[in-house]
Amino acid sequence: MTRITLLTRCAWTNLLEAELGSDSINCSYAKLHRDRREWLCCRATNDPATVRATKVSNDLDLLLSGKSATQMRISTTGNSLAPVGVTVVVVAHNEESRISDCIGSLAQQIAKGVKVELILIDDGSTDRTVELAYAAAPGLTVISNPSQSISSNRNCGLRAASHPYVAFIDADCAAPTHWLATLARGMCELSSLDGEPVAAVGGANVPPAGETPFYDALALMLNTRLGSRGSVQGMVFDQARQVAHLPGLNVLYNKEALEKVGGWDERFALIGEDEDLSRRLALAGFSLFFVPEAVVVHRQRSNFRAWAKNMFTYGKGRMWLIRHHPTAFESGLLIPPLLPLLLWAYLPVIAVISLGLAWRSNRLDLWPRLALLYATTHVSYGLGQWAGLFSVQDGVQRNSA
Repeated sequence: MTRITLLTRCAWTNLLEAELGSDSINCSYAKLHRDRREWLCCRATNDPATVRATKVSNDLDLLLSGKSATQMRISTTGNSLAPVGVTVVVVAHNEESRISDCIGSLAQQIAKGVKVELILIDDGSTDRTVELAYAAAPGLTVISNPSQSISSNRNCGLRAASHPYVAFIDADCAAPTHWLATLARGMCELSSLDGEPVAAVGGANVPPAGETPFYDALALMLNTRLGSRGSVQGMVFDQARQVAHLPGLNVLYNKEALEKVGGWDERFALIGEDEDLSRRLALAGFSLFFVPEAVVVHRQRSNFRAWAKNMFTYGKGRMWLIRHHPTAFESGLLIPPLLPLLLWAYLPVIAVISLGLAWRSNRLDLWPRLALLYATTHVSYGLGQWAGLFSVQDGVQRNSA
């Protein structure tokens, strides 16, 4: 079986686009050492039959060794990589303004050797969501499940999936043409490594670049530890890595692993459902991996008011998650609830941090928005934590878009 471990984002793209040819050089697979998080890859020498191992971190030149991407060939031993079957599930409720971009991007996926099934779970839409989805992908399967619960809808998609792997992407996201191929290959190759069985691979999500100053500031803020707590939910890492959690808006699961843990817990209707699943998969002995090249564009909340409401909801969901998973508590979570009492000290510090980020990014025009975004995120999240601490979890509460 062909075995290529994910390398840097750029390297993985080259490998996906590499053409097979008899005159191309051999490159053996790179292997991730789980205990050291190191990469071993091979650099081709002048003699195609000779390959020597080289320890590499980010140096793409060591991988390519002066050869162009089209000169690279994935060396094979034994059987070639078997075709992979993937079901892609999208959950939508009144998404007529964004569903065409999402479904259209999925219909344009380039995934040679991957059998694709596309399913839309419609959560009682009253607009043209279903009509526009059909127009974007006539072969689409639509299932109606008016449950007002993302967990129920994802379980519905899981039950309907006919392939051994199930990918999920949100209706307000759009995927590049290589997205599914990247996830599918990542799943196959990482699953071939020794260690815990792989339950899922997933990637980052980023706001549309250059569309609005708000989205540009949001992208900068989220890609910092202060903005997203170092989570895959917000940060874009440049190397593959094992992670504790993968957000459900950009992920490929092993269907058997999901079925083993019972799918999504429907007590988490719309808040914390994906992290609850990640934690139960880990407890069942599975691992999760971040794949750097699998990035989707996410049209998330587009103004300060909507963003504040979303962060309030996330803070509330965090407290509900901790009730079920006490290990989800982190000492840093003690800070946001106290910020309303410490604004006199917090605001000057966050203003200076925002200025530094804007300066390093050569976007001084975003300084005020960055400072306001940090403050909105932290204070709203903290207020949500207070609400979650003293409220009963609602299994059917809808998180408004």
